Amino acid sequence: MSNVIALDGFRDKADCDGLEQVIPRPRPNITGRDVWTRDYSKLENALSGLLKVREIIYYYANFLNELDHLFMDVVEAVGNPERRSRESLKTAIAPLKSLAYDLGEGESKKHLNIAVLILDLIEKTPGNRNQ
Repeated sequence: MSNVIALDGFRDKADCDGLEQVIPRPRPNITGRDVWTRDYSKLENALSGLLKVREIIYYYANFLNELDHLFMDVVEAVGNPERRSRESLKTAIAPLKSLAYDLGEGESKKHLNIAVLILDLIEKTPGNRNQ
């Protein structure tokens, strides 16, 4: 027969069994370098900007699984030179912009506006626009 030595520890463990533990995400760290020093016509910089947008949106959104396909659509539009056009980028980026605007209220507004700015820079960079 087993004995419970630390009752509080046993209760904490019993309460957590079967439940996913939510790990708090760190607050996004955004600098001017993340936004303004990148040439978004280059694939690696566009992807870096997109990852920063993902970090920002994932911090404020509670429905992470539904967002993955939106980001993959933008990656495909940016990374596929044959299908890369202004319209394909605009179509892929529009749902993310809309989501950022919908989530942006209170203290999250500043970060989410930066996310929209990065998406605009990716969409409207001359190298992406003219192809």
